[in-house]
Amino acid sequence: MTFYRINKKDVKNRIRIGSIPTESMQYYHSFGHTKDYLLMPKNSVTFNIMNMAMGKSINECFVMNYDNHLEFMLMRIDDGTYKTYKADHGGMIIHTGASYIENDIYTIDFEMYVDRN
Repeated sequence: MTFYRINKKDVKNRIRIGSIPTESMQYYHSFGHTKDYLLMPKNSVTFNIMNMAMGKSINECFVMNYDNHLEFMLMRIDDGTYKTYKADHGGMIIHTGASYIENDIYTIDFEMYVDRN
């Protein structure tokens, strides 16, 4: 996963922030950020792009594996370095809400499913 930013003076020029290696295509379309950090979660749900290319339904493109616990990568925007934090459960994060840092604590709201049901 590679993250970019743009400058309002040249919106067609992407500026690379950094990359996070991943073994599979993550399903996530809304991520959190503050002025200084990006937060990218790795879900227990991935996406099979080949199924999509073959015209299968969106439900057939999801690969659910709740044994893969959630991970959260917090990346510094200024230099692209990041730290990984692991949860003790699986889950599927759909949307991100409020995101802020106060007293060195990063708080973010998610809409999330935490089990297979």
